[in-house]
Amino acid sequence: MTKEEIIKDIKFRQRCGEYGLNWEDFEIYFGSILLNTPTEGLYVIFDDNYNTTGIVNLNLQGTLINTKSNYPFEGFTLKQIIDLSNKVVIMETNHGHSLSTRINGIWYDRDSQENEEYFQLLSYIKFLGEEIQKYFLLSYHMQTIGFEVPDVFSYVRNLTSKVNNCIDIHLLKNERPMPSDILSYIGQNHRELKMDGILNDVIDLLIKDKGYQVKNDSPFEVEKINTKKKDLSIIASSLLEILELNCEDLKAKEEIDSILRRTRRKDNHN
Repeated sequence: MTKEEIIKDIKFRQRCGEYGLNWEDFEIYFGSILLNTPTEGLYVIFDDNYNTTGIVNLNLQGTLINTKSNYPFEGFTLKQIIDLSNKVVIMETNHGHSLSTRINGIWYDRDSQENEEYFQLLSYIKFLGEEIQKYFLLSYHMQTIGFEVPDVFSYVRNLTSKVNNCIDIHLLKNERPMPSDILSYIGQNHRELKMDGILNDVIDLLIKDKGYQVKNDSPFEVEKINTKKKDLSIIASSLLEILELNCEDLKAKEEIDSILRRTRRKDNHN
């Protein structure tokens, strides 16, 4: 898009508003949008979908390095995690006991899917994407008032490491960690975030990967299992196929899915 087209886009203006930035004060470089800030040398970077992909302070020493995040997403770039997170919608159903997942505009019934790990990995991606966006907002605020902050790659690595550590601590006691345990361990309030469904997916994914399962007669206890371990990195790599659908095709799929859902609702009422 041209600069004029971007300025007219209400979504772009809303994203600039989140940072308190002037939506007319930016430049386009190699498909990225660099927004000027009131702090000299500090820039907020959007991709072409207006996702934040970086906060850069050119006055600081060092080089931005496109490192990889931890298992099972060690082969992913930061942009891929953000893009996947924005292409996936996860909704709690059945009073929070079930999840529905929308991928590229199409809703999937989780109960009828065999590949459980695929959807659990998408929940993990969604969790990371939400945390990364919060990091960018806080990072921008801290750098604006003159503080240095850890780079986003270190943040993602430490975040996934803390999630794993929390789960390991509970497994040593044969306990199943709860979403509130995870959020408390990373210094967040679970009552405000309302991420229980997504984090339950993450927890179930990781405890199984570590060789445990929840006991049938006790939802708060775990036991060792002897099933063959799957390589989650291989399953995670298949998620990247979701990104192959371009924006125009995605919009068309969403419109078709919306029409079908409205038709089904009418049929159910008749």
